[in-house]
Amino acid sequence: AEDIAFTPDAIGAPAGSDLVVRLENRDAGIPHNVALMGDAGGSTKLGASDIVSGPAFADLLVPGLVPGRYQFICEVHPPMTATLTVGG
Repeated sequence: AEDIAFTPDAIGAPAGSDLVVRLENRDAGIPHNVALMGDAGGSTKLGASDIVSGPAFADLLVPGLVPGRYQFICEVHPPMTATLTVGG
């Protein structure tokens, strides 16, 4: 997280594999987290990291997912998003 944006804004992962998503908050004094949403509309939260003020790190543990597209959001700054594509 830097300049109120996730970089990269899209990542991929294999289906069924556990993941650790590490948020590196580079925005000094600004709080961010990373929440995994089960759909592009952002209505089903599957998990979230702690909110940390930068510079800091926070991890989100994600159990194996089924193929599809998921969305990451910062719950403090909802327009801050990224896409996770899980392959088959």
